Amino acid sequence: MSIELRSASGVVLTTTETSYVSGQNSVSFPLRDANDQNLPAGSYTATVVGFDGLDRVRSTPVAITIAAPSPPPVASKETKKTSSSLPYVLAAVGALIVIAGTGLVMRRRARANRT
Repeated sequence: MSIELRSASGVVLTTTETSYVSGQNSVSFPLRDANDQNLPAGSYTATVVGFDGLDRVRSTPVAITIAAPSPPPVASKETKKTSSSLPYVLAAVGALIVIAGTGLVMRRRARANRT
C-alpha cells in the first residue's frame, strides 16, 4: 500500500509501497514534496492506494489541512526576574537563633563547671 497526497494542483506526494499484514497498522510520512521541500499551508486529500496482486484499490480521500507554522514565542524585554528577599531574611534569623542558642548552652556549661 502507499499513500497519495493531492492538492488542488495535483498529486504532490506518493509514499513508497509497503506491505502490511492484515490487522491494525499505522503509517506516517513527512509532509515534504518530491524536492524535499516543506509542503505549503493549504488543503490536501490523502488517499490510501492498495494492491493485492490482482487489483489496485483506492480508499475514500481524507481531507487534510496543513497550517502555516506559528512564529516562535518572543521573550519580552520588560520581564525582569524578581527574587524575594524572604529566604535570606529567614536564613539570617535562623543563624541568629543558632548562635544565641549555642551561647546559652556554653554559658550554662560554664556555670555548671564552676559549682
